[in-house]
Amino acid sequence: MEWQAPEFEYQPKRTSWYWTSVLIAIVALAVAVWQRNFLFGVFVVVAEMLLMAWAAREPQTRTFSLTAGELKIDDQRRRYPLATVENFSVDADNQGEWRMITLAFKNKLHPTLRVLVPKDRLAEFEHGVGPGIPKIELQESLLDVLEKFIRF
Repeated sequence: MEWQAPEFEYQPKRTSWYWTSVLIAIVALAVAVWQRNFLFGVFVVVAEMLLMAWAAREPQTRTFSLTAGELKIDDQRRRYPLATVENFSVDADNQGEWRMITLAFKNKLHPTLRVLVPKDRLAEFEHGVGPGIPKIELQESLLDVLEKFIRF
């Protein structure tokens, strides 16, 4: 199975989103100055700059390939052997043309991998990972909920 998908699902942001972000950063910076915590102030400035840069970034299109033994991203660039995958889950709440697949690895130090799959090819993906990798119900973390709430 091979498909092309964006790196992540882009959430367009209006000007008010950016102004709200700047306002929150200014309040946090004022608290840092009031507390004389200059290291926190530097952190707030750097974090806001990164947030602005990442918020405006649009996803690149990647080529995904699922074979009997591995998941490849951009041909040889990244390879994930399916033998290292413990389970996967599907975000059914997503109403767009994509379904977010979260792969959890057996090595707990390895971060989870999120992959967008076209919703009409979801059954093909589930068949491709085989019966050896169980499908579990998606358990959203607090960070996932926060990410959806702020549309990041």
